[in-house]
Amino acid sequence: AVMGYSVQTQWPHVLPPLQDPHVLAVAATARRTPSQVLHRWALQRGVGVIPKASSQQRIRENLQLLDFELDDSAMRLLDGIATLSESGASLPVRPPYQEDVFQLGSLMAPPPAGSMQASVEQPAAEAEIAAVLAQSRDQGFPYSAIANHLLGPAVDVPPPECLMRCVQDSSCAAWEVCAPVDAASGCGGCYLVGAVPSSSMQIAGWHAAVIRA
Repeated sequence: AVMGYSVQTQWPHVLPPLQDPHVLAVAATARRTPSQVLHRWALQRGVGVIPKASSQQRIRENLQLLDFELDDSAMRLLDGIATLSESGASLPVRPPYQEDVFQLGSLMAPPPAGSMQASVEQPAAEAEIAAVLAQSRDQGFPYSAIANHLLGPAVDVPPPECLMRCVQDSSCAAWEVCAPVDAASGCGGCYLVGAVPSSSMQIAGWHAAVIRA
């Protein structure tokens, strides 16, 4: 299945992306238009971009998407906008797999025990994590593709914790966890990888995914 969406789409009660102050700040620093910044962000996250244009000026802007690059701080800032639009006044920060760039967690109150918010938001967060884990199931990276970029030794943790460890570490680009842990067979547990692996492969029972391009 193929899913398409626009980085410029406006949603009810959410600030339009082209007017978001974070996007405008990145655009001013990069000396590009907000539209160029949003499309470049999508390209650097590995998303295929098919821009449209209503004027020759817009066509020229779209042709210039490949002659600049957003640095890591700009990419993290733009990634974090999702937490501003999806999080509420109480924990948890959503989406749960996204780095809390704006430190929203330090400003939020924990949901009151037994409250409707606690009963609704926690299952929703768990459902989002489950969706990511489903997409990463039966995937792995050749050890030769990650050996030089490991952020530390493997640890014996389940896939959900391995995913969250990578999300919370801004230097982590990809994660992999194998099961069952058996050093003799080459399964050390959870690996955090500091660069996007050059290749992947299917391995039954393993989980692996790239979260930062």
